[in-house]
Amino acid sequence: MKAKCAKPSCGSTCAPAPAGCAAPAACAPGCAAPAPTSCATTTCCDVDPCEVAKLIYTSQTACYAKDRRHAIHKLGDKYNCVCSPEIMCAFIYALNDTDERVRLKAADEIGDQIRKHCCCSPEVVAALTHALGDCHKPVVRQAKQALELCGYEVVEGNCDAVCSTSCAPGTCPGTAPAVAPAPAPMAPEAVPAPVPPAARKNSEYRQLFSFNN
Repeated sequence: MKAKCAKPSCGSTCAPAPAGCAAPAACAPGCAAPAPTSCATTTCCDVDPCEVAKLIYTSQTACYAKDRRHAIHKLGDKYNCVCSPEIMCAFIYALNDTDERVRLKAADEIGDQIRKHCCCSPEVVAALTHALGDCHKPVVRQAKQALELCGYEVVEGNCDAVCSTSCAPGTCPGTAPAVAPAPAPMAPEAVPAPVPPAARKNSEYRQLFSFNN
């Protein structure tokens, strides 16, 4: 029989998880904050890894988008990225789904996990940055909000009115397209210098004498 996972007490440092817990407890610092020397609460992980794996499999292989979306929704609502960090991989994978409803749910769940548990890994940031180019505007909005929760500022391009030093030549509105410089003229091919008339005549005499001999 599986032991119940009791909530551990927290002293000067994060106490280890009880024997019945599936993963060690950890005192997670907040975003952009140093790790605390003590914590008031700890997270005791008591999850079923088989259920997590089943939902991840469904979110990636189900035939219908509604089933993939529902699996992403359950992963985000029932589990967290502290005890089950693999769910973030499922969310990143779902950001590339062919259905915009699945992508939107994945971006929303990533934002919720970041807001609650601050799971801003480089992989998550890279996936959210890529999602800013999504053709579905609600996905872009959710990705922008999640990046801002990670401490990033998402700004629009600066080539709308006045061209700055960061704009390439001819790319700003109201400016003429850049013209490529004309190619440099090619050097004429080298030709042998003409033979002087006297030298040419002596050569002809030598050839004539050689025939007679």
